[in-house]
Amino acid sequence: VLVPDLAGWRIERAPQASDVPFVASVPDWVCEALSPSTVHHDRFRKMPIYARLGVKDLWFLSPREHTVETFTLGADGRWIVG
Repeated sequence: VLVPDLAGWRIERAPQASDVPFVASVPDWVCEALSPSTVHHDRFRKMPIYARLGVKDLWFLSPREHTVETFTLGADGRWIVG
Protein backbone atom coordinates (compact mmCIF):
# COMPACT_ATOMS: atom_id res chain seq x y z
CA VAL A 1 0.00 0.00 0.00
CA LEU A 2 1.40 3.38 -1.04
CA VAL A 3 0.34 6.59 0.62
CA PRO A 4 1.44 9.71 -1.29
CA ASP A 5 1.67 13.05 0.48
CA LEU A 6 -0.73 14.54 -2.09
CA ALA A 7 -2.61 12.98 -4.99
CA GLY A 8 -5.02 14.17 -7.66
CA TRP A 9 -7.29 12.78 -10.36
CA ARG A 10 -8.67 14.23 -13.58
CA ILE A 11 -12.32 15.10 -13.06
CA GLU A 12 -13.52 12.26 -15.26
CA ARG A 13 -11.49 9.77 -13.20
CA ALA A 14 -12.12 11.24 -9.75
CA PRO A 15 -13.09 8.64 -7.18
CA GLN A 16 -16.56 8.83 -5.69
CA ALA A 17 -16.84 10.07 -2.12
CA SER A 18 -17.24 7.25 0.37
CA ASP A 19 -16.93 6.42 4.04
CA VAL A 20 -13.75 4.38 3.64
CA PRO A 21 -10.48 6.07 4.67
CA PHE A 22 -8.63 5.20 1.46
CA VAL A 23 -8.91 5.43 -2.33
CA ALA A 24 -8.18 2.36 -4.41
CA SER A 25 -7.94 4.03 -7.85
CA VAL A 26 -4.56 5.08 -9.21
CA PRO A 27 -4.13 8.88 -9.15
CA ASP A 28 -3.14 10.86 -12.24
CA TRP A 29 -0.78 13.07 -10.21
CA VAL A 30 1.26 12.40 -7.08
CA CYS A 31 3.35 14.78 -5.00
CA GLU A 32 5.88 13.67 -2.41
CA ALA A 33 7.44 16.09 0.07
CA LEU A 34 11.03 14.98 0.53
CA SER A 35 12.73 14.91 3.89
CA PRO A 36 16.03 13.34 4.96
CA SER A 37 14.13 10.40 6.44
CA THR A 38 11.92 9.73 3.36
CA VAL A 39 13.94 10.78 0.30
CA HIS A 40 15.40 7.34 -0.37
CA HIS A 41 12.04 5.60 0.05
CA ASP A 42 10.25 8.14 -2.17
CA ARG A 43 12.83 8.08 -4.98
CA PHE A 44 13.90 4.45 -5.07
CA ARG A 45 10.90 2.50 -3.80
CA LYS A 46 7.80 4.56 -4.56
CA MET A 47 8.85 6.17 -7.86
CA PRO A 48 9.18 2.88 -9.80
CA ILE A 49 5.90 1.61 -8.35
CA TYR A 50 4.10 4.80 -9.39
CA ALA A 51 5.44 4.27 -12.93
CA ARG A 52 4.34 0.63 -12.97
CA LEU A 53 0.84 1.64 -11.78
CA GLY A 54 0.57 4.29 -14.50
CA VAL A 55 0.65 7.52 -12.49
CA LYS A 56 1.04 10.16 -15.21
CA ASP A 57 2.77 12.96 -13.28
CA LEU A 58 5.00 12.95 -10.21
CA TRP A 59 6.38 15.88 -8.27
CA PHE A 60 9.05 15.89 -5.58
CA LEU A 61 9.02 18.92 -3.30
CA SER A 62 12.12 19.63 -1.26
CA PRO A 63 11.40 22.21 1.46
CA ARG A 64 15.01 22.02 2.59
CA GLU A 65 16.37 22.87 -0.89
CA HIS A 66 13.39 25.03 -1.97
CA THR A 67 12.98 22.98 -5.15
CA VAL A 68 10.29 21.19 -7.11
CA GLU A 69 11.20 18.35 -9.48
CA THR A 70 8.55 17.31 -11.99
CA PHE A 71 8.32 14.06 -13.93
CA THR A 72 5.92 12.85 -16.62
CA LEU A 73 5.48 9.19 -17.43
CA GLY A 74 6.58 8.47 -21.00
CA ALA A 75 4.92 6.01 -23.37
CA ASP A 76 7.74 3.56 -22.63
CA GLY A 77 6.96 3.61 -18.89
CA ARG A 78 10.03 5.69 -17.99
CA TRP A 79 9.99 9.00 -16.17
CA ILE A 80 10.79 12.10 -18.22
CA VAL A 81 12.18 15.06 -16.27
CA GLY A 82 9.83 17.97 -16.76
